[in-house]
Amino acid sequence: MPLVFSTTAGGLRLRDVETGGGREAAAGDVVRVLFSGSLLSGAEGWSVSERGETFAIGRGNSAMWEEVAVGMRVGGRRTVLVPPSASLRPIKKGRALLAPPGETMRFECELQTIESGVTALAVRSGLLGVGSVAAPLALIALTNWLCCLLWAGLPQPADAAEARGQRRSN
Repeated sequence: MPLVFSTTAGGLRLRDVETGGGREAAAGDVVRVLFSGSLLSGAEGWSVSERGETFAIGRGNSAMWEEVAVGMRVGGRRTVLVPPSASLRPIKKGRALLAPPGETMRFECELQTIESGVTALAVRSGLLGVGSVAAPLALIALTNWLCCLLWAGLPQPADAAEARGQRRSN
């Protein structure tokens, strides 16, 4: 029985190996995908050992990985074929991964995490760098900042208002 692959708008060919659990990754989420890659022909000299890529879906910074991750669930595994004709090829630090011309790349991918809410908002807005070592500290600072904004907008008790008025007049 032949393996069935679906083809994406960017020309990637996807096949779910394992579905995973929980909700599906969608635009606006920050996800982490673990992957390894090789050439479909089995030619020596090109491979990507297990690495992780963290990115926000919908920002366009990792268009190929975004297309791979949409619809996956945590723990889900997908086989991805990237033919030479695909408009989306893997990019790392501004350069294409160096696969020989005319070769099809094969990736085995697993969705490790889906983040949404404040963390995803901070990454999408650029306040947090994806995969940053300072991310936890920046998230704490962002949370404190939001709390201060909320507190400043709340009505103050009468004694606090009087105390502030007394301080000003003294």
